[in-house]
Formats: sequence, C-alpha cells, structure tokens
Amino acid sequence: MLDIEKVKEVLEEVRPNLQADGGDIELVGLEGGVVKVRLKGSCAGCPMSQMTLTFGVEKVLKERIPEVERVEAVPFWYLPFYDSNHLEGGSDASLLFFVIFLAENAS
Repeated sequence: MLDIEKVKEVLEEVRPNLQADGGDIELVGLEGGVVKVRLKGSCAGCPMSQMTLTFGVEKVLKERIPEVERVEAVPFWYLPFYDSNHLEGGSDASLLFFVIFLAENAS
C-alpha cells in the first residue's frame, strides 16, 4: 500500500515545475499502486499534460516510491478520497457531484 504522506511529499517537490508554467497538481486518491491526481491551471487543458504526467510526475514518483505503478489524471468533478484508510468520498460521490453540477448549470 502506498504511503499517502510520501506521495504528498514527492508531489510537493514537482509542484514548482508545474507552477512555473501556470499549472498545478492535486492529489485526489490512491488505488493500490495508482496515484490519482487532478491537473489544475494551465495544465488542465494542455495538450501536453499526458506527457507531463508520464515523463515528469510519474517518473519522479516511481523513482522515489517504487510501489507506484502509474499516475492517472482525473476529471475536475472527481472528488478526493485518498485511499481506503482515508475515505472522504469516491467515485459514487463524484458521480453524484457531477450530476448536481450538470443540473445546476443546465440552460
């Protein structure tokens, strides 16, 4: 199982590189060896975001935490849940949030 504090620590190390280009990153969850993140700012819509995740964020995380298998970006409406020991929501809650968002913003 991944150590959430170690993952947060490594993300803090890579964050300045993203912020230098107007972006940011947020940890939203851990599922086994998968780190789920949300890209923010200019990173959110950037066509190079997958490259940034794979060859930047994921590479550093795997070097520092061998248990990391991959890093996945999640959509803006996906609520944080971290891991089963730090449950704060999850995909069901995210779906509900998204439905409410759509209902409130329907024209």
